[in-house]
Amino acid sequence: MSNHIEQPAIAPTGAPSAAPQTLYRSSDIATVELPERFDVHATVDLLASCGQSVTVVLNGARVAFVDMHSLQAIVDARLVALDCERDLFIGNPSNELRATLELTGFDALIPIVNVQASEPAEPNALTLTGALGPARIDAVEAEIEALLAGPRPQLQVRLVDVDSIHLCMVNVLVKARANAREKFGDLTVIVDRDSDAERLLAKVGLVGTLRP
Repeated sequence: MSNHIEQPAIAPTGAPSAAPQTLYRSSDIATVELPERFDVHATVDLLASCGQSVTVVLNGARVAFVDMHSLQAIVDARLVALDCERDLFIGNPSNELRATLELTGFDALIPIVNVQASEPAEPNALTLTGALGPARIDAVEAEIEALLAGPRPQLQVRLVDVDSIHLCMVNVLVKARANAREKFGDLTVIVDRDSDAERLLAKVGLVGTLRP
């Protein structure tokens, strides 16, 4: 079944529209600010400026006018993103944009989230030392959960003098990173020296920076 909704286009009036602008981009998330007037003239490839970011957030806080062509362009862009194992959302929609989405039924096709549009703040930091085995799972999980509380969390886990890390602890870090990304945040791991722990974490893509 096609996700295309046939709707009459609203004739554009008033000042010319501007193209969406990418406010922030990383390997994991891109935030694109939609213009105040988001009509057919402003419709571009919404994924073009986002590189390979896994998640694209269209910040709709400034939108005062939107037409059906633009809403359909968002749906089409999201379908393209999903085909590439990426995703696309509307973040912080203005009252006008939210009302139009609900009135037309597009809110059922385009997820709406409330996120911060600016670049993430400096990450929280957690330093772990010694052997990271099963006996420490509960304590580490609790610390990470507390540090990832709130919207768009950023956490840097620093491994200092860690020679070995059990697979169960790697799974804890992988799950924590997934949880952070669900909230449009991230978790990265820094290892202070070459070790088996560093190589194991690198295999699952957890070591973003190999040295502090």
